[in-house]
Amino acid sequence: MPIPTIVVEGNLTADPEYRTTQSGKTVANVRVAANESRRDERTGQWEQVDACFLNVVCWPPLSDNMQATGLVKGSPVIVAGRLRTRQWQDEQGQPHSRLELAASSIGPDLRRGVAQFRKTGSGAGSSNGYAQGAPSGYRGGASATGAQAPAADPWGQPIGQGQTFGAPAEFGGDEGEPAF
Repeated sequence: MPIPTIVVEGNLTADPEYRTTQSGKTVANVRVAANESRRDERTGQWEQVDACFLNVVCWPPLSDNMQATGLVKGSPVIVAGRLRTRQWQDEQGQPHSRLELAASSIGPDLRRGVAQFRKTGSGAGSSNGYAQGAPSGYRGGASATGAQAPAADPWGQPIGQGQTFGAPAEFGGDEGEPAF
């Protein structure tokens, strides 16, 4: 049975640490603190009830993309991945183990800040009709300059002058009432 994916919401306790393996892959290690707090009814102050600290490891392509995100100590993040136990021996031959989260996804918590998304070059061969390299991401309702919907997309076409959605002209012309 596969190990289930878990989701952790928390803050980075330090800047991500990047290293390169002997095979040339970039690995990112971060530590996430997930805190639970509640409001004390007597004082009205928030107090920390419990905390969970998890070591998170990110492998390519996730680790490669992380370097461009600007995630630093204190950044609120959401991480999804699978728990695993990493085991090793120290220089004296003593066995050690620790629980870590092998991340499949990590990103900023958008409930607590804003971010701008940029597609990576991995999808360069795909043709979705949008301009490659065009700005992406939610911009609070503003349109992304330079990115236009494909011409074949009926939802991306403006409604003609004086027409409304569902006007007869949109469905093959105005031919009056259908013959019954």
